Amino acid sequence: MNLIKVNGRLLELLLLNALKGNKAYGYELTNRFAPVYRISSGVIYLALKSLCERGLISRDSELSAGRIRVYYRERRRSLPG
Repeated sequence: MNLIKVNGRLLELLLLNALKGNKAYGYELTNRFAPVYRISSGVIYLALKSLCERGLISRDSELSAGRIRVYYRERRRSLPG
């Protein structure tokens, strides 16, 4: 199988699309993208951090199956006016 190499901005768009209307944790996103794209988990976490810092997504800690997981979700934006 040929893997597709993506740059940072394309990865951010892929992550935003994956989080649209959903929440997911970093490991889940890594498993979703790693089989298709040539991306390490570290690169995914850096992109998630960048999206959080720019206010495009939010992160929340939740207890799931006895573990604390950091979930990422699309940040809701209201339209001006």
